[in-house]
Amino acid sequence: MRASVNALELQRSALKRALGQRVDAVWPEGAVVRRAKDWSFRGQASPPDAVESLLWSARAGDVDRLGGLIRFEPSAKKKAEALLAGLPEAARAQYGSPETIVATMIAAQIPTDYSAIATVRETEPDSDSALLTLRVEEGSGAQRDLELKFQREQDSWRLDVPEGVVNRLAVQLESPASPVH
Repeated sequence: MRASVNALELQRSALKRALGQRVDAVWPEGAVVRRAKDWSFRGQASPPDAVESLLWSARAGDVDRLGGLIRFEPSAKKKAEALLAGLPEAARAQYGSPETIVATMIAAQIPTDYSAIATVRETEPDSDSALLTLRVEEGSGAQRDLELKFQREQDSWRLDVPEGVVNRLAVQLESPASPVH
């Protein structure tokens, strides 16, 4: 019920913003709000730590660290390997691994104007996976919820990159305006 109330408050806030009315941030009750100025590389001991590390790495342009924070679903791994193999030799040498090329594309797409994040909900369907719903606030004050899936590998949590994400990145790489060519 609390999740439904949070979602309704977020919708109400978006409607007020669309009408040009003043809107205060809507954070879930009891949520720890982390402002972008305070983000750091927190490691991967928990999904919330991994999210903050991911956002910090993307904002800093540290694709090596970002690459270490992701993991591919099995079918996505094959697609990412094929994507890397299809690049010109110089690009393959530059990126070196499927994780690095996908991390580079992720870093380029994560909005740099996020000003704060908070965990709305964390569920663990089993001991090695977690679904994290985050509320992100943009520099404009607009907020939205994102759902991310994480997998535990030994003692580290990694963002689960599905095949659909790799497919979208492959389409972008084929575009003449792509920064990766």
